[in-house]
Amino acid sequence: MKIPIQVSFRHLDYSGTVAAAVRSRAEKLEKYFSQIPSMRVVIEPSEHRRHLANSFHVHVEISVPGGELVASRDSGNRDTHEDV
Repeated sequence: MKIPIQVSFRHLDYSGTVAAAVRSRAEKLEKYFSQIPSMRVVIEPSEHRRHLANSFHVHVEISVPGGELVASRDSGNRDTHEDV
């Protein structure tokens, strides 16, 4: 079963490549937990690091039986990064 994933870009142009990468990584969760009814991912420019190019905030909401898991992360300014 594939997890229904909603990928949204806020204040950014839609990127099919990034959306596909998000879906690919999210589907790997099924081998650990197969009862994920839905997932929502929002990608937007980082509020705190607007002066840095390619600095993003990612917010993930995963519905699970009996509740919801939520995680957020700013990409930050790292020496190493992965191009998508």
